[in-house]
Amino acid sequence: MLIAAILILTGCSSNQNSIISATTPPKFGHITSTPTEHGTLLIENKDKEHLPYRLEVPSTWIATETAGGMLVFTENGQSVGGLDIQGYDSTQHIINLLPNHSGPEKTVKLNGEDTEDVFMTLVSEPPAAANDPTKTYSYHAFFPVREKERAFDLYFKSPEVSESQALTIAKSFQAKPD
Repeated sequence: MLIAAILILTGCSSNQNSIISATTPPKFGHITSTPTEHGTLLIENKDKEHLPYRLEVPSTWIATETAGGMLVFTENGQSVGGLDIQGYDSTQHIINLLPNHSGPEKTVKLNGEDTEDVFMTLVSEPPAAANDPTKTYSYHAFFPVREKERAFDLYFKSPEVSESQALTIAKSFQAKPD
């Protein structure tokens, strides 16, 4: 049985949300969602002005687009990750895109050795001044688009999303620059 996921668009050209699924087309924007035959949800941004992309997520996830074009993924009301677009200086190393107070524990090249696309398991610790030894883990896949000086940051929270699930979703991601 296929459970249709929902994509909620907010902060676009209207103050209303646009909820789309396989049977409800979007009211505005360039993002679409389509259930696939293998039980996932294909999300596509076809806006040529703002870095088009596509990816597949579990059909049980809900994606909400923020005013800045970021996607936030939730499942059962709990945040599980998202997709952000960051500025990227191609003369710098991709590690400069990491969140504050985090570092890579493991790095895997995506899409072959000739690409800058990487998947990282990150460990984050609060600043020393916080006097809190708690470590948190997350998964980030970075997809630089040099000619646009931007990079996609596809991220997932652990343990809500397993490493294998995050890697599968990251491998489905396709940036389609103009």
